[in-house]
Amino acid sequence: MKVTDTKSTIAWYDVNAAQYAANIFEFPPPSELVEKFIGYLEGKNILDAGCAGGRDSAYFSEQGFDVTGIDLSSGLINLAKTNYPKIRFIEGDLRELPFEDELFDGIWSQASLVHMATKQDAEDALSEFFRVMKKGGILYVSVKTNDKETDIVNDKLSGHNRFFRYYSEEEMGQMLIQSGFDILETFPLDDPAGRGDVKWLVFFARKANS
Repeated sequence: MKVTDTKSTIAWYDVNAAQYAANIFEFPPPSELVEKFIGYLEGKNILDAGCAGGRDSAYFSEQGFDVTGIDLSSGLINLAKTNYPKIRFIEGDLRELPFEDELFDGIWSQASLVHMATKQDAEDALSEFFRVMKKGGILYVSVKTNDKETDIVNDKLSGHNRFFRYYSEEEMGQMLIQSGFDILETFPLDDPAGRGDVKWLVFFARKANS
């Protein structure tokens, strides 16, 4: 399958969902990030935005949280539903979330903006995160950073080309602030899978109470 953009990347996930989910299962986000997110939360209702095969959703559910997972890939969502039948999973677009306003206490966005076709798409997703989050809610976002704006990359987690969009710390920080969030923390992160050429940026932000 030839991958050239966001659409073909999602199509690849649809066909290769089981393989990809199995590959990334061995490399979850560092536990200190997960615990930091949980520590910030003031409620139990979490949206796993870009949940892939449901790995992180399952962890939060095991910790007693009420989790909803959403992903654009039908293949990954069907796999998540099969593997974790007690958790609510929905196929949907982060730019048009099918939820009411101020529903979630926290949103976990692990690498969910890395395949956005345009910067505007990412901004639209952040605006939707803000809309569906309760006042005082917590947002976790991790994105890849690179000197390039976009690239087609073949790596060991997929074994296939995928489209990626990269963000600088300043760029993502401005996008979060413009979307209405107050940034709590931001820092670089080495790749959990040990890929030396892959660098991440992590952001914790809060929706203002006012």
